Amino acid sequence: MNKQIVLLISTLIFLSGCITSQPSKFYILTPTKYSSDKSNSSVKTIKLGLGPISIAKYLDRSQLVVRLTENQIKLEDFHQWAGSPRDDIPAILFENISNFLGIDTIYKYPWRSHTDIDYQVVVDIIQLDGRPDTSVRIVARWEILKADNLKTIKVGKADFTEPVSETLTNSISGNIFDSFVAAQSRTIGKLSSMIAKSLIELN
Repeated sequence: MNKQIVLLISTLIFLSGCITSQPSKFYILTPTKYSSDKSNSSVKTIKLGLGPISIAKYLDRSQLVVRLTENQIKLEDFHQWAGSPRDDIPAILFENISNFLGIDTIYKYPWRSHTDIDYQVVVDIIQLDGRPDTSVRIVARWEILKADNLKTIKVGKADFTEPVSETLTNSISGNIFDSFVAAQSRTIGKLSSMIAKSLIELN
C-alpha cells in the first residue's frame, strides 16, 4: 500500500509539472527602416568603422531583462533571446547606421589593421531594459574618433525612453513581450539615428 501511495504521489507531481510548465518563447531585435538623406551626398563617400560596442554585463544573458525598481531587475526564464545580445545589438546598430547614411563602406570591429577608414565609432550600452506594460529605456555613451590619429572629435550620451505600443500587444501571438522587444528595437534605432546625424554634421 505504501508503495502504491508513493507511486500515486509521484505520478501526481509529474502530471502537475507537465500542466504548469510552459514552453519558452524566443525574440529577435529588428532594424529600423530609414530613408537616407539625399541632401547629404558627401557622407556617402565616408568609410566608417563601427566598434567596439560594449553592453552592460547584466544584459549579456539569454533571458529578457525586466526592470522592477531602480535597483532590482527580473530575468524572464520563459522569454529569451533567440541569439546573443552581445552580438545582436551591434548588428542592429550596424544595419541602422548603414541604412540611415546610405553607405556601403562600413566595417565591424575588429577590422584588419590596414583597413582604410575615415571615422571610428565606439559605443557603450549602459542600460537597455524596462517594463513590458509601460516603456523601455536605453542609456548609452558614444564617441567618434578620427581614424588616422584616433583623436576623439565628438562625444555624446543617449538617454531615450520608448513607450510599449498597446497595438503590438494585441499581435498574432497575443504576447506583450513582442511589444517589449519591438520598443527595445526602436530605442536602438533612436541611438543609431543620433550617431548617424552626428557623422553627417562632420561632413
